Amino acid sequence: MTVSQAIERSSLLYPADLESGRVYSWLSELESRICAELYGEDSQPITADDAQRELKAPEAYAELYPLYIIMKTDLANGDTERYNNSAVSFKNAYTAFANYFNRTHLESGYKTIRLL
Repeated sequence: MTVSQAIERSSLLYPADLESGRVYSWLSELESRICAELYGEDSQPITADDAQRELKAPEAYAELYPLYIIMKTDLANGDTERYNNSAVSFKNAYTAFANYFNRTHLESGYKTIRLL
């Protein structure tokens, strides 16, 4: 999934009028977390020029990107009830991806991530 696809999917799931800089910042935050926690590497910040940049999570787990944008949107809007629901959805998607990553990369020397 590319940066532009993640933003487009989040807009389809949750139409909101957000400034693009904020969305790029949130995607950069998540991509940085994935790179650090799972791949053990640094990530370059995501900017408006990175629309076609391929994100780290494979397509089967790419839903975590729009879910993260939705969760952060709910938090920014101060909608606690929606935030709590979207945070659970994001956590489930991130956990599924981390579990997949651990199963497929454990033998290749990557770090194992333990989610609480």
